[in-house]
Amino acid sequence: MPGYTNTLQTSMIESQVGAGPAKVRPRFIYNSQWSIYTNCKMYLTAAQRASFLNFWQNTLQNGFLSFDVADPDTGNNVTARMRAMPQLSPVSTTYWLLTYTLEILP
Repeated sequence: MPGYTNTLQTSMIESQVGAGPAKVRPRFIYNSQWSIYTNCKMYLTAAQRASFLNFWQNTLQNGFLSFDVADPDTGNNVTARMRAMPQLSPVSTTYWLLTYTLEILP
């Protein structure tokens, strides 16, 4: 699927010290490769926009629920959730640009 980027979840935390370089340590023990954020862009027709809004409002209850989706890299089903409100921008009289961020859950 073109129009997406993956960002791995950070697993380290820095602590400033009085002198010298900051100390770095693991934020948590478990850092799965599935803890990624995927930024997506899709062009939708008016009918697809209406379907997406129905999915967002009714299936995801305005983004509160997770859902299964095909991983764009592997094609395998993964569980994901929306990280922020999706954005819909008109690009013409018949098409909309949908941008959203998914968090792939472990």
